[in-house]
Amino acid sequence: MIEDGQTIELYRRDTKTLYFLFEKSAAIYSASKSSGTVTLNTIAAHGFSTSALCEVRFDIADREFDGWQTLASTPTSYSLTYALGNASVTTKRVTGTIRGPNNLTSKTLYFIVKRNLDDPDDEAIITQQTQTSHGDAATGRTNITISSTLNNIAQYDYFWEASIKNSDGTIDTQLRGIYRVLQDMNAAQS
Repeated sequence: MIEDGQTIELYRRDTKTLYFLFEKSAAIYSASKSSGTVTLNTIAAHGFSTSALCEVRFDIADREFDGWQTLASTPTSYSLTYALGNASVTTKRVTGTIRGPNNLTSKTLYFIVKRNLDDPDDEAIITQQTQTSHGDAATGRTNITISSTLNNIAQYDYFWEASIKNSDGTIDTQLRGIYRVLQDMNAAQS
């Protein structure tokens, strides 16, 4: 899986399928537990779905609430719940982060390669590749294949950018990194 900041290396004129994992996060400002259910409140809309597997981390280590959790519900766009043993009642004013998969259903992947990161998208070396069907949309997993024709570019360290856009055109997640084109396989062997 390719993550933000990662270097992608491939040979010139090579076809390669790139696999991405898109995640998102939300800042937590409070947590409460009652009857074995934890409720987290986020500063902004979290965008997570019920049944998503998410990692909860508080700024001050709290072994009771920290860890990987499966969301039981998302009562509002600013709150979510998960089950956690024992029935004690606790409310904490805390700060932390919850991160998990970006559900890609009805979203589009755009992938481009540029010589310079600040170049406009219409000057991309590899034109935008779009993908609307994803390997596993609910878990934020998708892939795209770069053909040998598109990858017939000079040996160089370019910049790649992968964006997920919502149906309204807003960018949901953006990943970036180095796109390293190596000497093509045939030339390397001679």
